[in-house]
Amino acid sequence: MRKKEECSHKSVGVILRKNDKFLLIYRQKFPVCWAGVAGHIEKGETPNRAAIKEVKEEVGLFVWDLRPLLINKKFNSPCRRGSKYHYWWVYDGLFVGEIKIKPDEVKRARWFSKEEIKKLIEKGKLEPVWEKIFKKVKVLT
Repeated sequence: MRKKEECSHKSVGVILRKNDKFLLIYRQKFPVCWAGVAGHIEKGETPNRAAIKEVKEEVGLFVWDLRPLLINKKFNSPCRRGSKYHYWWVYDGLFVGEIKIKPDEVKRARWFSKEEIKKLIEKGKLEPVWEKIFKKVKVLT
């Protein structure tokens, strides 16, 4: 029997931009919807290291020169580990490589314009915490 993972209540997200578009993933696991690349900060891991790891794991890109956009911001954002909130560290940065999704976590990945992201929000297809993040860091202004 597999031990249930505990929630650290700490998450990272990385906003990846290319030609005025933003990379979003469609999650394979809860919450199943479009979202930015993100994940939990594991015990003993720094937010910066977790951000680099999540980008590599979920979409196969190597990210560097991370720039913090939000640090330790609390959002109500439920997860499959049972938490109802997380403290978020959100970055943007430079990246190289070709997108290669991790099929057990990501169904697909796609570049979206600001207008397309706004349409996802209107249709309820963007993870709610990512709507809050995009608004807080002024991506959707």
